[in-house]
Amino acid sequence: MTNGIDPDADRCIGALLIMCVVLGSLGNLISLRYFLRKARDLPTCIYIITTTTDVVVCVMAISPGLSYLAGRRALLLGFPPVCILWGMYIAVFPPFTISMMALLSTTRTFILHFPLRRLSRFNSLLFITVYTICLFVIQVVIFVRGRHHFSYDPNHVFCYGVTDDTIYEITDNVFKTFELALPVPFIIISCICSSVEVMKSISNAKTSPRSQTIKRHATVTIILITGLYIIFNIPIFLLYLTWSIEKVTGGGGRSRLMGNAFVRYYAWGLTRVVSYTLNATLNPVVYLTRIRKYRIWVKTGSKTFTRRVSHLTAGSKAAPLAG
Repeated sequence: MTNGIDPDADRCIGALLIMCVVLGSLGNLISLRYFLRKARDLPTCIYIITTTTDVVVCVMAISPGLSYLAGRRALLLGFPPVCILWGMYIAVFPPFTISMMALLSTTRTFILHFPLRRLSRFNSLLFITVYTICLFVIQVVIFVRGRHHFSYDPNHVFCYGVTDDTIYEITDNVFKTFELALPVPFIIISCICSSVEVMKSISNAKTSPRSQTIKRHATVTIILITGLYIIFNIPIFLLYLTWSIEKVTGGGGRSRLMGNAFVRYYAWGLTRVVSYTLNATLNPVVYLTRIRKYRIWVKTGSKTFTRRVSHLTAGSKAAPLAG
């Protein structure tokens, strides 16, 4: 180990990221193809957006993965266009994905508690689009006003926006903490409410119609997906929160926490890159284990499944996602 950097640990992290690039990209592309063939109800549209995002997340991991394997040399991230692209990606994608998880979780809770009311797919997606655009515009304003420039940091093994203006550096960190934290209460509350409804339906399982069983199964699937996202993304939120508090209070990087070698050389890379990529890679596993029709589609092939579903659902409304 040299200066807090363990070459063996770097090689393991690099190999893990490359594995996520291959398996995660393949798994999410297969999932995307499946969801694109389903009826375009709101949950399916959210899954289409989520799987598309996860494909991008897994592909983007190739740059830091190669850098970890090459002793933290920049390689692809040494090219300015790639570095700028990666810096914008790491600034925009995490808050977007957590907002999509919040939308998925809250809409499922709404459907469970108000089964006779219909959610507008257009209004829901419009809201999340406007929200994401607002976050993006604010981030761009902070970057422009603070004269941020994107550079590769071998300590963190990825590119991000940096500035010499302390005020805008603090503003950027506080804003990132806010945009990551804002959807979390909605996700947690909706997951709790959905879990309560699931427990009630389980207690009445013998008398519940099959449609209620399907809805319960779909709800559990969504709870697992959103719960998995929270578990993998809590560390980056806590890291940003701690960093922001220390910046505001004047602790900066001189504190005991931020002065720790593990935090300096591994914490940011593990939370912002590895954990985020692992989450995207594992989502297809959840789909495969929880969505029965998806398993049939994977096992028997898309053509057989398409003919079967077309025959069974001809003239009927779209079935719930995880039936």
